[in-house]
Amino acid sequence: HKVFLPLAVESGSRAWGFPSPDSDYDCRFVFIRARRDYLSLFPKRDVIELPLTEVFDVNGWDLSKAVKLLLGGNAVIVEWLTSPIVYRAEPEFCERFLELARNVGDRDRFAHHYIRLGRRLFDDGVAEGKKCAGEEDFLCAPPSNDIALARGPSGGAHRANEHSRLDGRRRPAAGDIGVH
Repeated sequence: HKVFLPLAVESGSRAWGFPSPDSDYDCRFVFIRARRDYLSLFPKRDVIELPLTEVFDVNGWDLSKAVKLLLGGNAVIVEWLTSPIVYRAEPEFCERFLELARNVGDRDRFAHHYIRLGRRLFDDGVAEGKKCAGEEDFLCAPPSNDIALARGPSGGAHRANEHSRLDGRRRPAAGDIGVH
């Protein structure tokens, strides 16, 4: 795809420490295209999706899409930036993006995002006759905790405590997953 990957992480149950025996690897990434691609009259897709397999689910967003979704209240990019499993990360990019999220992220919109997700997962579980939606019930908890730690009670940014992954001090060493 000839893109630059400033961030590639594991998302989902593996990232939060409770994969099921049949869990796949959910690799998510942010990419940046060459400048000429952004100046084209025929813009390329803002998503890269590799073919889904039983083992790998790999897809990513163009940086502009990630920023627009963040501004719209989608907290997924914050989940990616705080994932404990990092395949590749440019430290300055991650620090600046987290700072952007702290400064412009809307805690109420993030909460609404997780409430909608939780309702959908619950409704899907009930529709399937489950008493509990299962693994999905737990997928909202860790990322929503990160969001709460990033913002103060009034919605303003504050200094994260020592348990927060948003403070940037607990990021694992970056590696390379080989997506080019």
